[in-house]
Amino acid sequence: EELIGPPATARLFALPGEFLSRCAARSRSTGGSLGPAEEAGSAAATAAAVGTAMGAEVFVRRYTPCTRPWNPFHVDSAAVTVNVALCPDSSFQGGRLLAGVDGSMRIVERDEGEATVHASTLLHGVSALVAGVRYSLIMFFGHPEEEDSTSFGEAAREAEVVALKTMMAEEKWLTRCSEKLGSSRFTALQQNYQRLMSQENIGIVLEKVVSVFGAPHLRPSHIVARARQGNDSACWSIFA
Repeated sequence: EELIGPPATARLFALPGEFLSRCAARSRSTGGSLGPAEEAGSAAATAAAVGTAMGAEVFVRRYTPCTRPWNPFHVDSAAVTVNVALCPDSSFQGGRLLAGVDGSMRIVERDEGEATVHASTLLHGVSALVAGVRYSLIMFFGHPEEEDSTSFGEAAREAEVVALKTMMAEEKWLTRCSEKLGSSRFTALQQNYQRLMSQENIGIVLEKVVSVFGAPHLRPSHIVARARQGNDSACWSIFA
């Protein structure tokens, strides 16, 4: 509030409530029912309405080519996320906000001060930053309806390894990923897979990846489920 003033602060904290209201209105207009993302976060919406920081986690992310060059595809541990660009996309190279929308990956171009609001279910990430410095203000409101575990256990580790091997043996799916990722990324994916297969404790490596990034959607079993539903975000998740 000291940096941007009370009016701008109140506007930011009002965004989650507006987002949930629009989701509810759209659901009613199409005759559908509210999903978990729209039903979750009622406390966050209430906090937004009164302009307080209760129930909100606020922090700044800094990206550079050497320290934090990208952010793998993930979903957030919040009911609603407000992501504010603190510098324009034109001030750096790479570092684009990517989002999986309607079965395809979209680039979200932003100028300084523009905010992106989305539910925790949105698969998103940041592409590799090539040059410059990228800053973004992240605001997490509420908690998702379900928290998925990032710890496996011995049986789960074995199951995840089987899921990964099954997925990487499906030629039809690999062909689709080759088209979606492009030849260079797909080649890197295959090389990384071969390196992983040379490890002694593959299950533990998979668990560490999911745990370090706090990303249960990167569990191979979850990726397989999305792939079989025809969701191309699975290709980007396995690449991540």
